[in-house]
Amino acid sequence: MSSIKDDVELYFNLQDPLLVDLFSNIYMFVFLILFLPATFFLNKYGLKQGILASAAFNATGAFLRYLFATGKLFGFCIFSQALCATSQVLNFCLIGELARTVVQPKLKGRAIGLIWFSTYFGVALGLWIPPMVVDDANDDLLPCLLSFGIIAILIFGLVALSLHLRRKNRTQQEQEQEQAEQIEQQAPSSNTGSTREFGLQLIALFQNKKYAMVTLGFGCAMGCQYAIATDIESLFGEVLGKDTDIGVLGLFFSVSAALGVLLTGVLLSSKLEWRETNTVSLVLSTVAAIALLGNVIGVQTDSVGFIFICTIVYGFAVTGLNASCLELGAAVSNGSQFAINGTMMCCVQLFGILWTMITSAIAAPDDQRKGDTSATVGALVFLMFAQLLATGLIYSSTKIEGMKINRRRGSSTNRLVSLISKEELTKESTSSGSVEMDEDFEI
Repeated sequence: MSSIKDDVELYFNLQDPLLVDLFSNIYMFVFLILFLPATFFLNKYGLKQGILASAAFNATGAFLRYLFATGKLFGFCIFSQALCATSQVLNFCLIGELARTVVQPKLKGRAIGLIWFSTYFGVALGLWIPPMVVDDANDDLLPCLLSFGIIAILIFGLVALSLHLRRKNRTQQEQEQEQAEQIEQQAPSSNTGSTREFGLQLIALFQNKKYAMVTLGFGCAMGCQYAIATDIESLFGEVLGKDTDIGVLGLFFSVSAALGVLLTGVLLSSKLEWRETNTVSLVLSTVAAIALLGNVIGVQTDSVGFIFICTIVYGFAVTGLNASCLELGAAVSNGSQFAINGTMMCCVQLFGILWTMITSAIAAPDDQRKGDTSATVGALVFLMFAQLLATGLIYSSTKIEGMKINRRRGSSTNRLVSLISKEELTKESTSSGSVEMDEDFEI
């Protein structure tokens, strides 16, 4: 809704234009609330059930959003958007595991890049199509929402059908493999230690200082990207003017973001040794900060072409961090893919909310500017310094000892889980006498 902010405000007759930002900000708030339950759900029920649940939430939310919009029930539309946001929580938490499942380990970076590419390509369509359909007639909002609802329902149908056909046509070997995976997934949840193990995995991640620095840097950088995507009309509306121009800028921004994360994933697949270093992330974050400086210059000089170029470069660089930082986080933590993706993306949402609130406070509403771009410049300067902070956090991870994981001894996560397993096996040996423990027992 960020690219047609004025039209949404007029359609629902909102007194405060910041209320429109709830359509975008609700995604970040919902993620902060539900990322732990979503991660636990995925750990317990697995990837396929997570994908199906995600598609169901998205279809339900998109269709209800249209129904409530027909009655101009803004509050219920926000609730419907929250259901769509729940779908995004599941999607973000399962990206790493999905990439690991569908391709060979050496191609995981490329798969992550491809998944994010499809995500940002969808964002590009979402920023470009509404301004073209709605234009300056807010009565066209309903057909736009209806089309989104129909598409979401069709996607759910395709996901459900594909999972059903795969289950029906699987071979005997695939059935045995799937049963083994289900037993492996359900084993922790069949005893009283399942929740405890999940909690210890999260504690181990938070205690890993290198992982913490990478996560904070990633969250800080992507929070800037979220702020720009959420408030793109307020930041560049005075220079660009028309909703259609803002929609085209959003389209270019999202397409460049999709290409950036895809090519970064391809690069990491071809240079496997770069997965465990922060070199790629440092270069991308630095380029993003320079591009934001270029945007500041472009707004001050009213140079539309320069704004487009810098926004394209920024989208390419900052979104590439989705591939490089998620791979780096997995390399330095060796934890559950669901937990790694969930915690890192939670940090993104937290910074996204914070940076969006600050930039919204700096940038005055459009109708109060009257051609003055100083507010936009101030917001972009703030985001540039935030991006530099992210670069510093990523760089500081190189100064923390313990970059390489001791595969023989295991990570802190594995050692914590090993303690639980050892305790449980000790109880079994006490009760049945059938299990003998060794002092050097390790998982």
